[in-house]
Amino acid sequence: WQADWVKPFLGELQSKGLVKIGVKEAKQIYNEGREKPLFITASLNDNQLEIQGAMVEKGRAYSILSILSYRYIDNGNGTVTDTRTGLIWLTNANCFGYQDWKTALQSAANLASGQCGLRDGSRRGMWRLPSKEEWEAMIDKKYQPTLSNAAGTGPWKEGDAFSGVQSYGYWSSTSLATVTYYAWIVDFDRGLVNADGRTNTFYVWPLRGEQ
Repeated sequence: WQADWVKPFLGELQSKGLVKIGVKEAKQIYNEGREKPLFITASLNDNQLEIQGAMVEKGRAYSILSILSYRYIDNGNGTVTDTRTGLIWLTNANCFGYQDWKTALQSAANLASGQCGLRDGSRRGMWRLPSKEEWEAMIDKKYQPTLSNAAGTGPWKEGDAFSGVQSYGYWSSTSLATVTYYAWIVDFDRGLVNADGRTNTFYVWPLRGEQ
């Protein structure tokens, strides 16, 4: 199976209109022992991974076009962009260790390029703690831990796209409306957002972007 062998089939398909089939269907054909799909090109543009190729099944030629939208994009500068929210997270989810809430707020606010693996040109005052709502938007209860991988297709694993993620618990910037000496924290082990005393210590994971 060589790319130049498949090119005539692709040319024929382009003249007659492309037949689109997903990766799931291509895998099914592969698993059934029929002729194997051949992927020719794969490219990552913005937040989409595009795979194009061809396969032959029972003498018929098909094109394969699969577009996978990534949930998280590693920017290669110590930051990761959440494509759903547009928020930019620190790649290193455990740069500061345990801190009380007031110290955590200060650590996030003082974060800048050159710290925690950052090479993004960010300055002090650009980073902050996530709000309760921003944590809730990140939780994905389909997986364990309740954080998805970069592609959004499975559970988070080290380096995909974050590093050092802890199961429990991370501070939010949001205090309780009724008990102001409590603040909300996130639990990735169970996918819960709970409240705890602000003098207690939890992890710090800053972000920057809209609020």
